[in-house]
Amino acid sequence: MGNYIPAVSTAIPIESARQLIADTRTILAYMLLDGRWLQTVLPLDKDANGAWATTEPMVSEWGRLYESFGQTLALQRNDVEHITV
Repeated sequence: MGNYIPAVSTAIPIESARQLIADTRTILAYMLLDGRWLQTVLPLDKDANGAWATTEPMVSEWGRLYESFGQTLALQRNDVEHITV
């Protein structure tokens, strides 16, 4: 899948992050893409087409979790909407 580092803010309780990972089968991570690190949401499973694709619902779930603890994701929509590896 490439180079990535799982990265959830320390402001998010561990159990909340674990539960979201289990429920959505996604992780919040930094991914090396074209020589720069981008914060994104990565699926743990390939989609029906056999690709690793980040979708808006995945991003929204993490955004809601972060907002519930007064945090903001540093995601750039152009970076995450079309990441397919």
